[in-house]
Amino acid sequence: MVETSLNTGQKVSNEPSEWGQLETKETDRKLIAQIFNSLNPDFWATARERSRLHKIEWKAKTNVWADVQIYNTYLAGVASQIADYGYLENLELVTTDKYMNLGQLHVFGEKDFDNWFFSPANDFPKLKAYVQKLDYLRLLVIDYVETYLLPTTPPAAGVQPLAAATVTP
Repeated sequence: MVETSLNTGQKVSNEPSEWGQLETKETDRKLIAQIFNSLNPDFWATARERSRLHKIEWKAKTNVWADVQIYNTYLAGVASQIADYGYLENLELVTTDKYMNLGQLHVFGEKDFDNWFFSPANDFPKLKAYVQKLDYLRLLVIDYVETYLLPTTPPAAGVQPLAAATVTP
């Protein structure tokens, strides 16, 4: 469809073009790279809070931070492939594997984690911001995979899109 631009008065098309698709894909990849690359400094900025949490967990015999580390390690591997190359080495693993599916991989919804994260008594602003950024990165990666890497044909019967299994806090 061709319309007239309100700013310039020129005829413009609002139809998606191949160039626009490539430009958007590159922008999305750069955003994932930017968020991914900001995680390392953010992680080191949480050192005191991680130490404090470790002491609390040791006494309470919980593993909140261990769950976050597993989540972080897997997500970092997936996000770094997209950031560096724009694709995933093993796309099938992150979309169909029972344990590795990005839509099912999350820390929100885990009882011990939710109790810690949503408790007003726990004062860990940097750690909580770090975990929120991780989950935001996960959602960006899911969107990137679904938009640019998965086939555009409808999924087979019984197959859910990645985001369908997403749990939001």
